Amino acid sequence: MLTEQANMRLNSRSKERDLQMTLNLLSNFWATAVCATALTAAAATGAELATSDHESGTARAEVLELKRIPGGMLMLRVAISNTGRTPMDSTQFDGPSSVDSSTFSGTNLIDPLNKKKYFVVRDGVNTCVCSQGLKSLLPGARMLVWARYPAPPEGVQKISVMIPHFLPMDEVAIGK
Repeated sequence: MLTEQANMRLNSRSKERDLQMTLNLLSNFWATAVCATALTAAAATGAELATSDHESGTARAEVLELKRIPGGMLMLRVAISNTGRTPMDSTQFDGPSSVDSSTFSGTNLIDPLNKKKYFVVRDGVNTCVCSQGLKSLLPGARMLVWARYPAPPEGVQKISVMIPHFLPMDEVAIGK
């Protein structure tokens, strides 16, 4: 009787965890779809806030948007273009965690005023709140990515964007 009750509780917890993971995946899918639509419109205007070249000279990053959003967070939207002749491996944007494969989680923000480094926001199962499922970027192709970060204090107007293997982008204005 006790074993049966324990098994029922374990099955219930497992189902709750599976449901939470499914909801997180769906949430990230729809957020990516909405961001991609918005980024396409922003990219068409050519109104990037900052640009940077890849350390190999074979890619370019453009910050399309960096703004404060509700919940005390910043939303970063970036376009990555492969200007080289070979495919660009998307794992170079990964963060340090094993759950970060093919994500944009390795990008950080640096607040030079308060000398603080901001990492991508993570959910309850340690998944980044950022672009996921990234594929290799073919030569001449462009990829739109996004990530959310804790917001710096209101007095901070500019921040540095650090994308792995790209030169730092300093003094990027934070919008509202």
